[in-house]
Amino acid sequence: MLDTLAGTIALKRSGIAAANQSYADWQGAESRKRVEEQNLQARNTEIELCNENLRIAVAELERAALEHQSAKSTLAVYQEAAGAIRAAVSTVAEKLAIGTDNCPVCLEPHGEQMLRRRIADALNAMDPRLSEATAALRLAAEKLEMAQKSKDGASAALITTQALRARVKEAIAAIESEIKVARSIILFVGLELAEVQKRLDSLQAEVDCDRSELDSKRVAQEPSLSVDAMTEVSARFNYEKRELAEFEEALARLDETIKDTTAALAEHSLLVTEDVTIEEVERALS
Repeated sequence: MLDTLAGTIALKRSGIAAANQSYADWQGAESRKRVEEQNLQARNTEIELCNENLRIAVAELERAALEHQSAKSTLAVYQEAAGAIRAAVSTVAEKLAIGTDNCPVCLEPHGEQMLRRRIADALNAMDPRLSEATAALRLAAEKLEMAQKSKDGASAALITTQALRARVKEAIAAIESEIKVARSIILFVGLELAEVQKRLDSLQAEVDCDRSELDSKRVAQEPSLSVDAMTEVSARFNYEKRELAEFEEALARLDETIKDTTAALAEHSLLVTEDVTIEEVERALS
């Protein structure tokens, strides 16, 4: 009975040890979960900032694209105008006869020198505008390239931060699974983390009380025989058992002898009287 009680106490102790380990796992998981939740909040803030940066970058890219398209269109207009003017002026210059004073376009007399100077001025006037338009297009292209890089960088940052947030969410889900396993033991059913320690302390006190009572009963118990003493007692018991069997067998044989002798005496008792002599008995037996 004491051994059975000791086994029950050992099982309780083993259960409490497992519960303590689960409690420690639960505490650690809750601590890690709080850290990951803070990380998740930080990632959410970063994503909001990345979204704002991306929105600004996209708007800047759209403006740069419009500026680039405008500069490109302006340069095309100047190039087209310059080409047309050069073609027209070239045609006029080719058809302007030497010594002619009248303009072939307006037919006004300007003089040959004036006409040629005006032709040269018209050609020269286009070059600065073309240069400015070309420079403006180059600057707009640089701004467009920078805006595209900025937008790509903001988009990549958003994707990276979203991936980090996804990993944080996965970590939180894994920790919640650990918590679910840790709190699934019977001792924790219906309890929150703050209530578990009180339950474990109460169970430990009960087991300690049972163990103390068991120790007291063991102290009061008569000491058990040693193996050598038990072997000696067993050997003596077997020897005495064999002796008893031999005595019972001898007794049985004696009982048979007594029965036989009693029967013989009963058979021959009729032949014996108080007055006969031994010689008469011998003759009767003969």
